Amino acid sequence: MARHASGMQTKSSASLSKAQPPKMNKRLALLALTLALVAAGPLVDGFRPPAVPLIVFDPYMNIWSTSDKLYDSWPNIWYGQTKGMSGAIRVDGRTYRFMGSSPDFPNTAEQTSVKVQPTTTIYTFNAGPVELTLKFISPTIPTDLELLAQPITYITFRVKSTDGHSHQVEIYYDQSGEFVTHKPDVDITWDRGNVGSLIYARMGTQAQTLFKPVGDAVGINWGHAYVAVPSSDARVSVNSDATSRQSFAQSGTIPKEDDGRKPRRANDQWPVIAARWSFNVGAADSTTKYLIFAYDDVFSLSWFSTPFPAYWKKSFNSTDALLNNAQKQMNNYISQTERLDKVVMSQTLSAGGSQYSTIASLAWRQTFGATKLVWNTQKEELWYFLKEISSNGDFNTVDVLFPAIPLLLWANPNLAELILLPHLSYAANEAPIRYGLEWAPHQLGVYPVADVTPQAQEQMPVEESGDLLLIIEWLAKTNATEYTSRIYPRYKDTIDQWANYLISGYNSPQNQGPSEEGSDLPGDAGQASSTEDCRNQCLNNPNCAAWGFDTCGSGKCWFKGTNTATTPNNCRTSGYFEGKLVLPDPGYQLCTDDFLGPIPHNVNLASKGIIAVDAYADFLIAMNRKDEAQNFKTVAKSFADHWVSQGFEKDHYKLQYDLPDSYSLQYNLVFQKFLKIETFDKTILENEAKYYFNHHWNRYGAPLSSQTEAQPEHFTKLDWLAWSGTLTSDATLAAHYWEAIYLFAHETPSRVPLSDWYRTHDARQQGFQARPVVGGFYAWMLVQEGANAKLQFP
Repeated sequence: MARHASGMQTKSSASLSKAQPPKMNKRLALLALTLALVAAGPLVDGFRPPAVPLIVFDPYMNIWSTSDKLYDSWPNIWYGQTKGMSGAIRVDGRTYRFMGSSPDFPNTAEQTSVKVQPTTTIYTFNAGPVELTLKFISPTIPTDLELLAQPITYITFRVKSTDGHSHQVEIYYDQSGEFVTHKPDVDITWDRGNVGSLIYARMGTQAQTLFKPVGDAVGINWGHAYVAVPSSDARVSVNSDATSRQSFAQSGTIPKEDDGRKPRRANDQWPVIAARWSFNVGAADSTTKYLIFAYDDVFSLSWFSTPFPAYWKKSFNSTDALLNNAQKQMNNYISQTERLDKVVMSQTLSAGGSQYSTIASLAWRQTFGATKLVWNTQKEELWYFLKEISSNGDFNTVDVLFPAIPLLLWANPNLAELILLPHLSYAANEAPIRYGLEWAPHQLGVYPVADVTPQAQEQMPVEESGDLLLIIEWLAKTNATEYTSRIYPRYKDTIDQWANYLISGYNSPQNQGPSEEGSDLPGDAGQASSTEDCRNQCLNNPNCAAWGFDTCGSGKCWFKGTNTATTPNNCRTSGYFEGKLVLPDPGYQLCTDDFLGPIPHNVNLASKGIIAVDAYADFLIAMNRKDEAQNFKTVAKSFADHWVSQGFEKDHYKLQYDLPDSYSLQYNLVFQKFLKIETFDKTILENEAKYYFNHHWNRYGAPLSSQTEAQPEHFTKLDWLAWSGTLTSDATLAAHYWEAIYLFAHETPSRVPLSDWYRTHDARQQGFQARPVVGGFYAWMLVQEGANAKLQFP
């Protein structure tokens, strides 16, 4: 296809349709392509991730490399703060650095490759006459919850001769006290221990203050980091970074004794846990050494002032027991990760090609690394939690777990059910704070402390109610017995309440337009700090039907009442005097794309709620409540008719019902494909996917909407672009979406864990990074037919 100077491709609907081969030829072509890709390998050779996962298994142990070469910079936690890790290999007396940027190891090995698989990152290096293969293996196996919960990463070092001669080799690894502190000016301490055939050093803060600080870009300040190695062939000790590294560089050893000056600040001569191995590599042999990294956070989170431990503590009564098991089961666990990686890469390859498989692999640990399996000691049951990483640190944010949900549904729907339980419990008023609102909550607090009041919620009534209902409906439709046993009928009343909220606008008058403003406001006004504050006050007041805000500077906030008083239109917020109507027009409500502010009369948001209403009828039938189902079907049909008639414009659907010459990615429509229902004609979904590609495509995909396209950044959302690609059943068209996302990840100059909010013309990060929403990239897997429709593991 022709390219403009900007690099964008030009296309038309006609050229796209002409490019389609006959169905049989297309199938044969796709089969041939798949076979060729399998032969070439599932991942794109030479892919340069924006950041490479090293130790990634929960929101705090979320350590990445953001350089092309592992030795070009220090590893860091997801938000960019250094978490010092250093590695070196000594071959016949010559030392080569392979990790970190320590000046104590000035010579570097030659990094020859890096590959990111779902559970494992693999680096290869040439160090003089030997090759080093370095692996970071986190057993993020979603079908084994006890293993998924274990806070461990295996780091393995495989050395082989490349010149046909034997060599004396020493390997060095260290990690700093930055692992256990939010800031390096915090006092830390350390000690040593042993269990089974392992020796270890552990490090933690002196104060051990639980759950402080809370927030987004914060590190942990409690618990202990462990580095465990086999006692038979390795040494471990704690000393300053300079002492440990210089000792190794000069003699291939590390001190036998620990530095006794403790506690002290993590940046006071930088204490490190160092490990060292010494061995001979034969001319035709290879030798592998390993360490086990673990983090015991003591308690993982606070649930309305009750601390909850991590789930792994149900199986292991101490960290020693965890480490002993990790050593005994190491071959088994690593074998499982290898098999899982092969299965995931094979399935994603056959479904979407090598570019799709490459991004799916990168998204795996990023998604699971934002989550935590926790034991609820009050209810004696397993719960699953998520942190809204990088967009404000909220706790179990519904409109963050929703875009992440395709990976959970595909890999193990049980996890999707477990992540709903905290919200259902909170909304059902089981927490000490009474929720009491008729729609679903937005979040539970700021990670790791659940303590939010209903008044402090960022209210998104249609968004959050639709999100949770759609997930519940998918679980029920897939397997009502297995995947709804924990939530239904246990939370029947809460689920019914959300569904009834979504249809509460049926047969109600529509919102008043601007021409009708000023005619029925009460004479007495309250105070609000902003339009948004006034709106939220109304939403949180069960007696408020509508609101208006004075923009002339007085900060007056009116609730619609029985008294009437006229206020000049130019002294009220422009636009609409909005009632708390819901569907088919959600009015002035916020949606998940809240960085844009409220989008009045949001067509895409409306489709989410309408599909949820339609699917709820099927849910009721599955729950043996057929008599109630017809009403929801009738309402959904009425809402859908309104959506089609008011939302359509020329050849696509609008951003807002009332905004001509607009468009938006209608990504919420994809959930009807997940549910295998047809709330809206399936041709609408196909046409939307073609429309974005034909009329709004840049090198890195389509902007999120006409609103963002009008801005200089032309930004989009990775998760919603992937969902939009899933609107089509045409694999050839969908492949353009995967290519755009692949090119963004490969070419972005923003070296952070994969961003989901980026610019479509230059691939720069607009905001957000390391968020679990990239699990939404697995939407395409959820609509596959046959075996690929779910993870085939074990």
